[in-house]
Amino acid sequence: MYPRQRDRDQFTAAIEQQKVADGNIQKALQFFTKEISTLKDCDTEAGLRSLFNLIVARLDFVAITLQGSENPYRIFRSLNSTGVDLSEADLIRNFVFMHVPASEQDRFDDQCWNLLEQHFFNADGRLNGLTMSAFFRDFMMSAGKYIPPTSTFQEFENLTLRSTYVQYEHVCATLHSWHGLKFL
Repeated sequence: MYPRQRDRDQFTAAIEQQKVADGNIQKALQFFTKEISTLKDCDTEAGLRSLFNLIVARLDFVAITLQGSENPYRIFRSLNSTGVDLSEADLIRNFVFMHVPASEQDRFDDQCWNLLEQHFFNADGRLNGLTMSAFFRDFMMSAGKYIPPTSTFQEFENLTLRSTYVQYEHVCATLHSWHGLKFL
């Protein structure tokens, strides 16, 4: 498992036990360090074995090998349906990245998607998925059709799948410029 490009330096620093810059990886590292330090006997071999056994017993990893025309996105949605609810913006982001070639994803994230997400960070530096979902919904409704909040992703998916060729860089640039015109 390897994080996306924007978190990669922090991830590598954490793995190599170097100083981790401010960001998501640093926050997660601080959280887990604090929580683990509160465990009984966390500084002993027996305590570490107990933590390891707890993780092994409660953490599940899933690996799925797809065949031919199977849709990885549909499988992702169905697997996640029992976990934490994803916002409409999360579903759209995952859908878009499923359609960007793997070799282009870091560049697309840096040059397109990250620029769009920057408009939706809270004062505490966290991405506000609800606000971003509302933005996608407003964008989709700008064509004059009412879209219920829970149907934003489905309408986005339908719109892009109706097109024979979609350039997601163009979609992202359109969303970015529409945000500037409508919300700033």
